[in-house]
Amino acid sequence: MFVVVLFYYIIPDKLDFWGGMFGIVIFGALETSIFSIKKGRMEMHSRVDFKIPGIFEFIMEYVTPASMLIILGVWTLQDAI
Repeated sequence: MFVVVLFYYIIPDKLDFWGGMFGIVIFGALETSIFSIKKGRMEMHSRVDFKIPGIFEFIMEYVTPASMLIILGVWTLQDAI
């Protein structure tokens, strides 16, 4: 009975939290922090008929990493501690 309760109720909830919530925020913060805007700009402008406006480069380089780190910091203060 304990094994059924453990695998039916407890483990999926923990896997959902760590993989679906915490893991996505950590992965997003790491990915946006180490993203190279120079390589990204070359990739965005290759094989296209129009150029992407420069504001999107600013957003990808500064706004997105800052927002991901703020989300991670707020979560750490509210729920992790």
